[in-house]
Amino acid sequence: MKTAICTFAFIYIFHWGSYGQNKNYLSDSNQQIAVTQFGINRTRETQWQEFADSINSYYKTGIFPVFLNDICLDWRTEYWQGFHSPTAVRWKILLLVKSRKSLELLLKDGSKTLKNKCSLRWNGDKSYPGNLTPPLNKISTYELISRRMRELN
Repeated sequence: MKTAICTFAFIYIFHWGSYGQNKNYLSDSNQQIAVTQFGINRTRETQWQEFADSINSYYKTGIFPVFLNDICLDWRTEYWQGFHSPTAVRWKILLLVKSRKSLELLLKDGSKTLKNKCSLRWNGDKSYPGNLTPPLNKISTYELISRRMRELN
């Protein structure tokens, strides 16, 4: 008897609880939503822009962009344009940087890891016939920042 009453109450609440409510929230619109939480599937360009924004604001905030300490950032496939498309992630980020002041401060005050080079190399295993070594892999972040500063002149 209790089961029948609970089932009836559930059906009643489910059916009548939503009756007469505005159903416009189920519209057919193709509106895009900007999601800013880390870990949500976002485009690579959006992620690169967020990294670039943290560099651009460095001269104002003084907060060092921690991702720059990852000397092998170019090997992180989640930032590549495709799984089999090695990308110079650090350079893609730096191309979005517009603040010359921030770049100057990074070179002057930056951590010693900026001068380190990534030692990872594509091992050429037989699972994939191509070379997945990211471009500009052998160049330190310090050198890339210097290049970007010259471009901004």
